[in-house]
Parts: sequence; structure tokens; C-alpha cells
Amino acid sequence: MDELNRAKNGKQFRRKFLKTFLDLHRVTLPIWGSLVLLVVLLGVVFSFVEKIRVFEGIYFSFITALTIGFGDISPSTRLGMILSVFIGIIGMVATGIIVALAIQAVRISYESVHGKDLTITGEPENKGTEERNS
Repeated sequence: MDELNRAKNGKQFRRKFLKTFLDLHRVTLPIWGSLVLLVVLLGVVFSFVEKIRVFEGIYFSFITALTIGFGDISPSTRLGMILSVFIGIIGMVATGIIVALAIQAVRISYESVHGKDLTITGEPENKGTEERNS
């Protein structure tokens, strides 16, 4: 019976996590849209600075922002190098947002399914027990 409850809770948790993650993502959609637009625009600027095709500049921009960095295109001018750094920083911000959303979704989902707080150390704590005895 314990295995059945665990499987049921796991399924509930996954559903709640996905719904919560998508709901939180909708809230940050304007930020995401701005970051993607900025990556595209910097890719276009990069293509003119480095004298490559626009598609290649946008491709480079996304590969850099996603921190993949194949190395098939690299900046050869100082301005191109500076643009690459900004594109990389945008990628780190985007990754940070995704990680923060996932952590928040895990916390909310855990509390919803299990009825307990999820502390930073990962040990469950009963809701409403803010006071701790020493």
C-alpha cells in the first residue's frame, strides 16, 4: 500500500510541478521575450561587425547565449569580443531565471502534494512550525 501511495504522490507531484513551472514561466514571459529579442539584435549587430551573414550572426548569438560555444564562429574584432561577452551574460541571466523558476515550482509542488514545507536543506518540516525549540 505504501508503494501505491508513493507512486500516486509522485504522479501528483510531476503534474503539479509542470503546471506550476508553466504558470511561473508565463509571469516571466515579458522578460524572456526581451532577452530573446536582445540576443537576436546583438546577433545582427555581431554579423555586421564581424562581416558575416546575418543568419550566422544570430546563430553565433544563440550558441553563445546558450553557453554551447561550438567554436565554428568566433569574434575577430574587439567590438565583436565585447558583444560576445554581453551575449554570454544574457545567457547566464536566462539560465538563472529558469533555475529559479524550477526551484520555486519544486517548493510549491512539494508543499501542495505533501502538506509540508520544503526547507533549504531538503528536510521536510511540518507547516506552521515556525518556532523551533532549542
